[in-house]
Formats: sequence, structure tokens, C-alpha cells
Amino acid sequence: MAKHFLAQTKLRERLYFAISLGIFLIVFFYLEERVGSSATALAILPVFVGSWFFGVSGGLLAASISLMMSIMILYFGSNTGSWAIFFQKGWVGTLSLFTIPILVGYLKHLEGQYKEKIDRSNQLIYALTHVASQMKISSDPDAVMDLMGKELDILGLKALVTLFIPGSQEMEIRYTSLDPDIIKKFERLAKNKKIGEFRISAKDLPADLNLAKNQHPMLLHNYEKAVSALLPGFSTEIIRRIVSSIKFAEKALIGHFPLIYKEINLGFLWLWGENLQEEDLDALSIFATQVASTLENARLFAELQDLALTDGLTKLYTRRHFFELAYEEFYRARRYGHPLSILMLDLDYFKKINDTYGHLAGDTVLEKTADICKTVLRTHDIIGRYGGEEFVILLVETNLSSARNVAERVNQLLANTPIQTNKGAIHLTISGGVAGDNVEELNLIEMIELADQALYAAKEAGRNNIQVAEPSLLSD
Repeated sequence: MAKHFLAQTKLRERLYFAISLGIFLIVFFYLEERVGSSATALAILPVFVGSWFFGVSGGLLAASISLMMSIMILYFGSNTGSWAIFFQKGWVGTLSLFTIPILVGYLKHLEGQYKEKIDRSNQLIYALTHVASQMKISSDPDAVMDLMGKELDILGLKALVTLFIPGSQEMEIRYTSLDPDIIKKFERLAKNKKIGEFRISAKDLPADLNLAKNQHPMLLHNYEKAVSALLPGFSTEIIRRIVSSIKFAEKALIGHFPLIYKEINLGFLWLWGENLQEEDLDALSIFATQVASTLENARLFAELQDLALTDGLTKLYTRRHFFELAYEEFYRARRYGHPLSILMLDLDYFKKINDTYGHLAGDTVLEKTADICKTVLRTHDIIGRYGGEEFVILLVETNLSSARNVAERVNQLLANTPIQTNKGAIHLTISGGVAGDNVEELNLIEMIELADQALYAAKEAGRNNIQVAEPSLLSD
């Protein structure tokens, strides 16, 4: 389609030139008898057209053709001094005739360059707008960056994203669209250290990359210096090997774009590719702004979603989300006839811990207890904070006997693991109730109620023990 349009444009330009030359000849024939050789001044018409459409060479050719035709017309019109008219009497006009193509052609060249830049910028902005719109589909920051990399790859651009670690002045490489084989080679050079494990101190970055000192987009010409800034501690030789493995073209450019959202420094984006040009900087800067906005919105959405699903202190599921997941597992267990058990755990004398050591220490105890519980559980078990210092656990495909063993292991591990707080070490025990097993006879609420009754029985038995409930104990 583009080739067809280009062919049409060239044909139209040739037609314009032919028409202007024809007009010149017709008018020249008509006026030459009345005004004399001064009618040759009309030759400027095809010269202008030729210069504008075909550049300097086209304009000079038009001037030459116009001059030769004028001389021939004058000559055949019995004007024996036709050569003298141009080279003796009209040398100023002749000189002007050949000077105009140079000026007009140069202006056309500048106009063409400017138009090329505008067209390229428009195409790039259109393509990047498509990339940005695709990125907004995802609400996960990592998915956003992955989608961005795939879309940019279609444009022949590679990307690297470095972001601040929340709550610190250190940065990490969160994404790169480099070939996986190159990344593996780099990690081998780094003694098997993963690329996302590097920590970059913001204050140690050079001034041009330090977001506290410079928030302007720029082009990085020194590849080794740029890569060294991201990989502190690497020798110059290893940096050169990394750069050579990336295979930057000799004249390739790296665009450095700070990611800033509402005056908050998120990190920076690097873009590079053989087609990247200096005039792309403005369009890519706009794109970087969209990337920063999309990443931050995705992060805030994920954080909000996480707050709705998990307890802010213990990072366990909230009571509501626990029930959503537990019901799914319950009906799956009933469908396939698998056992399923519920644990209710409660920290012994937790109020005394708060009164003695303070609520901050109490929060630490809850947080560490949750971590210890998760070390005993399998990945597909479900644990939630039921309320206060009480935890509820659903054990998938687990009978009562096995569930009691899990509860005992949690109790023993907690008893043998002093929890370090700002007020010193705290020794902790728990009481627990176990229920469930037969999903054909009990529903989920009944299982939890039985486990809660067993927990109450454990408290009544002196705490620091696990009790198993039987379905016959279910209250009417």
C-alpha cells in the first residue's frame, strides 16, 4: 500500500513538471513576438516546480532544459543573437535561473527532513500509544512490563526497567527484554546470581543517572559506563563481555527515561535498538510518562486488591477471603470424596503478652506466629486470620489423625522458637482444635464450629494442647 502511494506521488510530481514546462513553452511562443526575449523570464516556472519536487538536481535540469528550449525557439525564430541574449545581455537572469534551484532545492531538502521527522514521530507515537493501551489491560506490574517488552519488540526496541525497592533508596532490575540466553550468560558471569537480585544504590549512581539530580531523558552513548552503573562491583573486563554479548550496533543509541509519577521517582526505563534515533527522544519521553503512570496504577491496584484479600499484619488471608477459598476446596473434596480437615489455633495468654510487653511486641508475635505456621503447611493448604490472635487452617485431603499431627507440629515448633521482639524474647504456646474429615456428613460451617468447640476444650484442659472434635459433639 505504501509503495503504491509512493508511486502515485512520483507520477503526480512528473506530471506537474511536464505541465509547468508546457505552460512555459506555450506562453513563451505567444509572448516572444510581443515582448521579445524577456519572455524567457517565464522559465522560472518549471525551474521552481522542478526544484521543489526533484531537489537541486531536478531544478538544475529544469533550468538547463528551459534555457536550451528558449535558445532554440529564439534561433528558429530568426533571432541570430539568441546565444548572446543569455550569455552577454542576460547573464544576470541566466545566473539567477541556475541559482534558484540551489536555494529552492535546499529549502525543499530541509522541508523533507522536517516532514520525515514529523512522520516518524507520528508513527512512533501511534505505535507507542498502542503499546500503552495494551499495557493498561493488566493490573499486575510485572505483567504490564512483560506486555510492554513484547509490544516494543515488534517495533525493534529492547527495554530494561529499573525500579526503587519500596521503602528504600536501592533499586533493582525488574524487567529486561534481553534474550534469555544472554541473561543466562550474564548470570553465569555473575557467579549464578540472578539478574533481579542485584541491588543498586541510588546515591552511588553517576550524576546523569541519579534521579535526585537529573530527571531529564537523555541518550547514553557510553555503553560500558551505563552498564557499569547498573552492575556495581563488576570488573571492566566482565562489563565489556556483557556489552559485547548484547551486541549493540556501533551507532546504536540507548535512551534513558526517568519514570516519574506525580513527582515520585519510580525508577527509569532504558530503550535501545538499531532504529532508535535522536529525534525519537520526545515521543519516547511521552511514552515513558505513560509507562510510569501505568506501572504505578497497577501497583496501587494490586496493593488495594492485596489489602482486600490478606491481613495487613500477618499477610494471611482475611476471614472473608479464607471462606471464599475454603468453600471451593470443600465442594471439590465432596465431589471427589476426599477428606478435609479444619484447624483452629489460638495463642495462649496473648492479652498478658500485650499488657506485659506492649502492643508492638504483640504485633510481632502475631506476625512471627503466622510465618511459623506457614513453614509447616503445604502450598495448597489455606490459612487465614480468623480474628484477634486466632488462626484458622484448612488442610486439603487430610484426615483427622494427620490434621492433629500437623497441629502438634505447629505447637511444638512455636514452643521451641522464642520470638524476638523489641522488648526481648517471648516464649509462646498455642491451644488448638481439629475437626472435619467426613465432608459427606458435615458442611464447612459445621466443621469450623466443631473445631472451635475443640479449641475451647483445649483451653479448658489447661492450654498448650490440641483437642480433636467428633461430629457427635456438634451442638443442636
